[in-house]
This record gives sequence, structure tokens and C-alpha cells, in this order.
Amino acid sequence: MKHALRRTGRAAPAVCALFGLDYHGGLHESEHLAAIVRSSDDAILSKDRNAIVTSWNEAAQRLYGYTADEIVGKPVATLIPPEREGEELEIVAKIFAGERVEQYDTKRVRKDGTRIAVSLTASPIHDSNGEVVGVSTQARDISSTQLALRQAEQQLRGAPVGIAIFSVERGSLGRLLQANTEMTRLLGYSAAELAELSAGELTHPDDVDRERTLFEELAQGQRSSFGLEKRNRHKDGHWVWVALTVSPFDDEDPPRTALAHVLDISERKRAEQELDQFAYVASHDLKEPLILLSAYARMLGERHGDDLDEEGRTFLRHVREEAGRMKSMIDDLLAYSRLQTRAEDTSPVALGEVLETALRTLAPRLEETAAQVDVQGPLPVVEGSPAQFERLFRNLVGNAIKFRGERPPAVTVSATREGDGWIVSVRDNGIGVDPARANRIFDVFQRLHGQDQYPGTGMGLAICKRIVERHGGRIWVEPVPGGGSAFKFSLPE
Repeated sequence: MKHALRRTGRAAPAVCALFGLDYHGGLHESEHLAAIVRSSDDAILSKDRNAIVTSWNEAAQRLYGYTADEIVGKPVATLIPPEREGEELEIVAKIFAGERVEQYDTKRVRKDGTRIAVSLTASPIHDSNGEVVGVSTQARDISSTQLALRQAEQQLRGAPVGIAIFSVERGSLGRLLQANTEMTRLLGYSAAELAELSAGELTHPDDVDRERTLFEELAQGQRSSFGLEKRNRHKDGHWVWVALTVSPFDDEDPPRTALAHVLDISERKRAEQELDQFAYVASHDLKEPLILLSAYARMLGERHGDDLDEEGRTFLRHVREEAGRMKSMIDDLLAYSRLQTRAEDTSPVALGEVLETALRTLAPRLEETAAQVDVQGPLPVVEGSPAQFERLFRNLVGNAIKFRGERPPAVTVSATREGDGWIVSVRDNGIGVDPARANRIFDVFQRLHGQDQYPGTGMGLAICKRIVERHGGRIWVEPVPGGGSAFKFSLPE
């Protein structure tokens, strides 16, 4: 039997064409590249200007059923269904004319007569002078994917949320392959019109880069799924806010298709924007009289402080302190509101790094109280908002410093794997929390101690809870034997 790769002199430039390289090698390079072709899982063949097969690898034999002896020297039309008779000649003509041919899906016929769906990539083969001497084709069987698409289409048609199937392509947002009725209603396009558009054409310019990065990570197998709030273009030109959840649709590694669930969140976004505007205006209107109150209290102290007795000076000090506390409460309430109404771009977050940032911010308080913070083992990398995780650690470690006992604060931060996620613990040796009242401390403005003992707004742990919940987890507190508390929160990977 002849070798499965005949005319290996053509095999080397064929591989170079597939990998975007220029071929100038000799015999050694030719043999090396021919070995790459032989070991490839994709069917690779080359043909000349007349679409005659000139080389054929073992994967092509497995896919089409023909041995190299049976097919080399024969027209590639042997593999093409009658209704697609001119397809290959047209592709070859385009490549010899210097035109670029995009990856395309088509049908081919095996030796036993069965038809298969394939995805083809065609590239020019250049000789050492740069002249096009042939065409290299890389084929992959997508019959199982096509079947899955048809089955999914039946399931998707009546779904109450928009569902679409995209191709996963490196460097792009992919092409839309299938869409259900809700998806067409959501965006105003017919299924046929959506099939003519890329995902990038449907995405708001400000959202494209983030979504492209996530799709690229999915295409490279760096993530198993992702979620994103973004804007899609409606056919009439307005933008529709959607919550997008994307996961692989096939079992290939890396995936070639992805399933997207698309939920219309336009009403929620409008409500959030109105609430955000209300919170901003309310905080501004509330702060204005406080600023005036603080200013008058300051002027009163400066101009008439000597005329006040001890009780009067005490009253004036209380006015200043309470005005400052009220301002802090308004600021914290606004921050709490924005955690609900303002979506932040998410990215992989190294919790160890954001903890270090939080500790640098807390450095003066750590030094003042002789506090020690010990990080046990590496902390994980999770998806989320770096700024929000930094605030989470800043609040938890800050509380450990504030609610300390007679001993210098000792804080231990650690993380343990649990299922598909993580449990992060911030443990201290402070005064502890009464278990009967543990759930209350995460509510807005809830305090277990008087202002004279431990000053604050009662918003810190409520903000922590909101941050954790926005990242798909939950937070709780447990007592520590010997005194202290362990604040723990769960996070998905």
C-alpha cells in the first residue's frame, strides 16, 4: 500500500498554508510538516488548479472512506453531491485569483454513499517563488452538530426567553446559526435576517470588546461559560438591554458552537437608572442642609466658642459629630444603592491581589492597633468586580480591627474549595457576635452596639452582603472557639 500522504513535496506547503506560514524548506522540513499532516485529526487534502486531488491524509481516509491510492489523481468532485457540482471549482478559481475564502459549511459524500456535513477551510498553496500552485482544504465532520442543532431548534421554538446558537470562532463573536421565536421577537429580525448578521453587528460598540474577550476565552477553552449584561441592536435601531448567558453547545474541545440564553432586562435597567437618579438627587438634597448645618456649627464655634460654657461646647461638639455621621450614612446608603443599580464590568479577579490593595488602604489603622493579618494559602481567582471585592475585604478586615477585644487584632484570611466554587473565610479574635442576633447584622442600619462604643453607620455588612449576592454567593458569620468571629462567603468559580 502506498503511503497515506502521496507527493509529500506538496504536503509541506499545504501545511504551511493551513498554519499561515511561508514555505521555503527542503527535504527535512517537508518530512516534518508531512508528519503534522498525517497526525492531524482534521481531514487535509490538496488539489491542483483543475481540482484534482494531489495529497490525502489518514484523517481524510477516516472521514471519507477512500484510501490515498483510491482518490489521489481523481477529481475532488468524487466527494461532492450532484446538486453542489460547481462548488469546488468555484472555490479553487477564487483562490487562484487571489481572493480570500472564508470557512464554510457544506455537504460531502463518503465512499459508501452516505452524506455528511462538513466545515471546510480552504487556503492557497504557494511554491518557493510565492506562486499559487494548489489549494489545501481542511475538513471537519459537523454532522453531529447539525443534528443537535435541528433537535435544539424544535426545543427552542416555544421557549419564553431568547435562545440562540452561535459558532465559536477565535478573534470574533461568531455567527448566529439558530434562533428561536422569542429571539426574533426580542430583536425584531426574522430568523433568516439574523442568520446574515454576526454577533458583533448586533452588539453595542461599548460592549463589543468585553464580549469578544469572553468569547475568545471560551474558544480557547479558558472558561466553561460566561454571563454578561449588554445591549443588542433592535431592527428599528434602538438598543435592547439583555442578560446573556453563554455555554458550549457541543462536546468538542475547544467548542465549535455555543448556546446563548438571552433575557430582556430593559425594564429592569430603566427602573435601576431611575432609582440611581433618585438616590443621587436624594443624597444631594439631604447633604445640602447638613453642609449648611456643619458650616454654621463651625462658625458658631469660631466666633462665639469662648462665650459658651462647658455644656454649650458639648452640645456644639455633638451637633458636629452627628452631622458628620449623617453624611457618612447618606454616603453609605448611596453606595449601597449603586451596588444594586450600576452593573460593573466583570473580569477574572485574583482575590489575593485585591486583599493586598485593601490592606494598603487600612495600613494606618493596622499599624495603630498593632493588628496582624495572616493569609493562609493562595486565594482563588474568580469572576467579578475588582473594586467591589476590594471593598468587601476592606469592610471585613476593618470590622475585625474595630470590634477588637483587649488583645491586638489577629485576622486570618483563607479559602477552601467546595463543589464548583469557593468558601472564603475572614476570621478574627475580636469580641464576637451573639449567634441569636447573627442574621441581623447584615441588614441595613442594624447595629448591635451603641454609637459611643463602636461608631459607624450600620451599613458596612449590608454592603458586604450586597456585593457577595451580586457575585452569586452568600455570606454568614460563625463563632470562633476561644473568642472571635469567622465571616464566610461563598463564590462560584
